[in-house]
Amino acid sequence: MMSLSRSMLPFIGALAALTALAACGDDDESFAPSGKNVVKTVADLPKCVAAREGEVYFVEDDEVSFKCENGEWSYQYSGDKRRGRDSEYDSVTGTLTDQRDNRTYRTVKIGDRIWMAENLKYRDYTLNELAPCYEGKEENCDKYGRLYPLANRLSVCPKGWRLPDSSDFRSLFASAKEVRSPAAMALKAVDGWADYKGESMNGTDDLGFSLLPGGYMYEDSLGNVEYRDEGVGTMLVDNDPLIISVLGGKASFYLAKFVCNQMDVIIHDGIYYGYVRCVKD
Repeated sequence: MMSLSRSMLPFIGALAALTALAACGDDDESFAPSGKNVVKTVADLPKCVAAREGEVYFVEDDEVSFKCENGEWSYQYSGDKRRGRDSEYDSVTGTLTDQRDNRTYRTVKIGDRIWMAENLKYRDYTLNELAPCYEGKEENCDKYGRLYPLANRLSVCPKGWRLPDSSDFRSLFASAKEVRSPAAMALKAVDGWADYKGESMNGTDDLGFSLLPGGYMYEDSLGNVEYRDEGVGTMLVDNDPLIISVLGGKASFYLAKFVCNQMDVIIHDGIYYGYVRCVKD
């Protein structure tokens, strides 16, 4: 069971309203349940006060349920109506519909693999961080997709799709190198990238991968969050098994990193969050 603690609030702008509701006089311990515990968004959840202890609310937009426990709203896995839903791939239009939240994504075949041509936007409540947005702004999730922790080994991809591994990325890079130099240009979107030293970093998107410079997120051991490289770079989550570093015994993870016109699959220590491009099984 996952709790919505205060440390999570900076990650999702919409959740900030949970604490703000008290200013509207919703801190009244005399709350009387109406029997219709349904709200439209997570931001509409009332304050979890003692009088609501044990109450379950259903969030319509996300089709998930939360239970008031010990002053916090706890996500209820069994109350998530999206679980187990399939995906639908249309080979004619080249689109993937994630039936968990009914979002449709463009796809592209590169080499012998079919990739999502957009970053995943699915909000997975089983993740501690609830898949944050860059700088905590929901509009950045709409623009770039959601950021997912590299340390999470569970696939957030819809049924029939999987997280890519380093061999998938190496194949992707090889295909890009066949059509363009520098190869990163063939993967990057034709706009949205900032200039670097007076030179445009926008790509030519020869392969239709349409990579956007959404940056990435880093969290230190004290819980301090930094957002980095928006406009000039991004990270994509890799599903290779973790490596334990010889020095310090830290957990390390593969990821694909793109900065300006350079790209590589690298190993990183620490708590990083990147974007997800699923590959068809």
